[in-house]
Amino acid sequence: WTYREVPTRGGYRKEFLTDKLPQEIKLKVYEYHTGIHEDFIPTLYLATSKELSSWQRLFELAPEEYKKEARVKLEILKAYEVFRKRNPHLKETEAKEEFVKLFNSGKIHVSFEAVECGIHKITVKSLYRWIKLREEGGLAALLPKHSEKGRRKKITREIELFVFEYIKKTGITRGKRVYEAIRYHHSNGKLSTPPPSYQAFMSWYREWKKRNELFILKYTDPDNYRRKLPSYGSIYASYDPEYYGQVLMLDATKADVMCRWKEKQPDGSYIEKEKRLSLSILIDLYSRDIRFALGENENALLVVNNLLRKWILEVGVPEVIVTDNSKIYRSEHLAQVCEALGIKLTHTDSYAPEQKPHVERVFGTIATQLFEVLEGYVGHNVAERKKIESRKKFRDKIFKKKDYFIEVYLTPEEFEKKLSDYVKKRYRKEKHSFGIIEQLILNSPRKPKTIKDERVLDILLSKFERRTLSNKGIRLHNRYYFSKELAEIYYQQGSVPVLVKYDISDISTIYVFDEKGRYLCKAFDHQEAGKRLEEAIKAKKVFKKKEKELEKLIKQNQKLSATPYEIATSIYSFEADHKVIPFDRRPQEELETETVREAKKIVKETEETRKLIEETAKDTFFTSPLKRAKALFRKIEKGEAITKEDYAFLKAYVESEEFRKYSRMEVFGRTFKNLKSIEELDIKLA
Repeated sequence: WTYREVPTRGGYRKEFLTDKLPQEIKLKVYEYHTGIHEDFIPTLYLATSKELSSWQRLFELAPEEYKKEARVKLEILKAYEVFRKRNPHLKETEAKEEFVKLFNSGKIHVSFEAVECGIHKITVKSLYRWIKLREEGGLAALLPKHSEKGRRKKITREIELFVFEYIKKTGITRGKRVYEAIRYHHSNGKLSTPPPSYQAFMSWYREWKKRNELFILKYTDPDNYRRKLPSYGSIYASYDPEYYGQVLMLDATKADVMCRWKEKQPDGSYIEKEKRLSLSILIDLYSRDIRFALGENENALLVVNNLLRKWILEVGVPEVIVTDNSKIYRSEHLAQVCEALGIKLTHTDSYAPEQKPHVERVFGTIATQLFEVLEGYVGHNVAERKKIESRKKFRDKIFKKKDYFIEVYLTPEEFEKKLSDYVKKRYRKEKHSFGIIEQLILNSPRKPKTIKDERVLDILLSKFERRTLSNKGIRLHNRYYFSKELAEIYYQQGSVPVLVKYDISDISTIYVFDEKGRYLCKAFDHQEAGKRLEEAIKAKKVFKKKEKELEKLIKQNQKLSATPYEIATSIYSFEADHKVIPFDRRPQEELETETVREAKKIVKETEETRKLIEETAKDTFFTSPLKRAKALFRKIEKGEAITKEDYAFLKAYVESEEFRKYSRMEVFGRTFKNLKSIEELDIKLA
């Protein structure tokens, strides 16, 4: 230490240069002379003893949790000073970064108060700020500056429930957005709990997200949510099929293969189409055998007339069909067909693919084994699709020529043939986890019931359509269907509602049923008007013959001998013999209740008001609108009431050019000079 020797009695004494003393010695010296604890003394700023005393008093008056936090900060700064001395080779910034890294990893320990205060981790920026505060104001400067420390505040149940609601309604999970929503709703009075600091909220929110992962997935990623739901047992056991073809599952998806074809238009021209086809599949739960149908779009007609028809003809009529809750499978047509065939149609819950895992598994198997090796494969998901597109772009850049590679797409017919070959040659013959499909079919203890006549099946699969029988027959798909039986029904009952089914294999024939579904007859589309007329003439002859027979019976059984008037007047003659006893009329009293009295009062007041209006109308008869308006404005100035008629007149007059002219001249007074609308005035109505 730098010093000098000063002579004194008995020898020399040492006087040290205070600027050259180490920092801790300087603080001890200052504490000795001022009586202020060294922690309150700034390291750079030389404050007066008066300032130091006021800072120490401010610290003593602060809440205990604030003092505890300030001490923890000082302890961390002292630990940094020790670290700095032990690592003099590090630069200032490097030393701070290394210290923060060690502190946050738990390798530099401070008192338990740090944990109580919530100072688990620090940043380099915080360390810089604390050092500067200590240099300028000592321990007192490390006290929290705001009245409510964020990390000291707890996350209340109200805030937690709001976070649940916000994620459920918006699907937004970014912490910054959620925190902004909390602050916004608190400022609008929707949340009573003040929001914590952003750092405190994020510390809680990160832990909260881990605890509520499934809830968040439910509203942000439903597919992933369903995959992560607990799944105990097997859906297979709930249906428990006993034989081949008993229980089927039905579903559809877009094939991961792009097809291209030309379609003929009504005008004879062709347009080129390029799209992914819809793949509908029926899978048997006993053997996992499948039937499929391809279509441009998924619809009930494709399912019934193609897929279900194919299964019934090749295998038989199932007992149960399980499908999802989509609009197509809720169609009236599918319900009618299942009811006619005695099939139980079961729908799973909405957005619950886990309830029909067998058909979902088949889609995955076909996609990985077949679609990936076909021309026009576009990927199973968006990520794969992007990779395929990027490979195409890269290929074009490498080879430069656009026509070097020609994009090959399958036609729907080619795609269907390849899919059919895959099912026959691999899918049914391959050994799966549940066995070999062909072997399971052969080992089935029984076969389902079948429909041998294909025409009968076509009638059952056709859709009931509601129509009305008219004098021209039944109109269906811009055709008129007619028959002798329909003509007879029309002659007897007139226009009646009927149910109609068309023959899939013969469009010229329909089957007619009554409203309760009872079969009536066949009807035919007679292209030639003469044939339809011939049927009508035959029916008319039959009807006329029946009419003549009925008229003959009526003539033989004539009983009517009086006119309707004679019958109507003769009815009272039967009552003429009865004696009528006159009723002794007694005086009647008028009803007097509180409600009646109130009603009389209202009538009286209404009558008085009417008379007053009539009298006022007589008094306010003026020769010109100007005079009438002046009189009414005088009444309004005095606070007198005016009639509704006068109010309507004044409202129209104020909007006129005459009023604007005279009001500028102050004809009506200064009060009404700048009047633009009658609604600006406080007017009493009589």
